[in-house]
Amino acid sequence: MLPKVHRLTKSDEIKAVIRQGKRLSSPLATIHYFQGSSRAAFVTPKTLGDAVTRNLVRRRAREIVRGHLASLKDYDLVVRLHPASAESTFGDLESALVSALEKLS
Repeated sequence: MLPKVHRLTKSDEIKAVIRQGKRLSSPLATIHYFQGSSRAAFVTPKTLGDAVTRNLVRRRAREIVRGHLASLKDYDLVVRLHPASAESTFGDLESALVSALEKLS
């Protein structure tokens, strides 16, 4: 789990990042980013699968992002996971998210 100081929790903040920020896309996820304070939120739509699958994918993505918080350089992120991420392995999701996060650095 991300520490509380690194979580976007209010819907207004999440909407602001999505509307005002820029985005990076991959086949497994879209990352919306905006200048902020190194916080993240994760969006898993119901098209991803049942609750167990959505939670599994969200936990994987959260763990990947948590390992790269130091390199975010004060960006707020909203990671929107695509349905293809439900069938991907941890390694596939990690390589997709890390390559997108490296573009921010």
